[in-house]
Amino acid sequence: MQIPLATALVVTAILSSAVLVVDREHRSSPFVAIGAAVIQALILFGFADFLRNIWRIDFILPAAQFIAAYTVWSETQKKRLTTASTVLLTVTMIELAFLLGRIRA
Repeated sequence: MQIPLATALVVTAILSSAVLVVDREHRSSPFVAIGAAVIQALILFGFADFLRNIWRIDFILPAAQFIAAYTVWSETQKKRLTTASTVLLTVTMIELAFLLGRIRA
């Protein structure tokens, strides 16, 4: 069984954002991250495809996730949150590298 890379990245972003939301150490950054990840999943699976035509939301969502994950990563002391935000940072960097054309699939 093979999973497309885009699906794996979005699911990983949702799971790591959910870990950040569950802890509630930070105010709004985890909610921004999970909101962007859910919208990105809806676009990927075809439920909210109309958003892609309105703005360049393909770039905005990973950038919002990156900023939110970096905010949590820079302020936290807990190992679980550091790991979840590092995973989210890595996933969003890979997504942005694909979008900017630095990695070709």
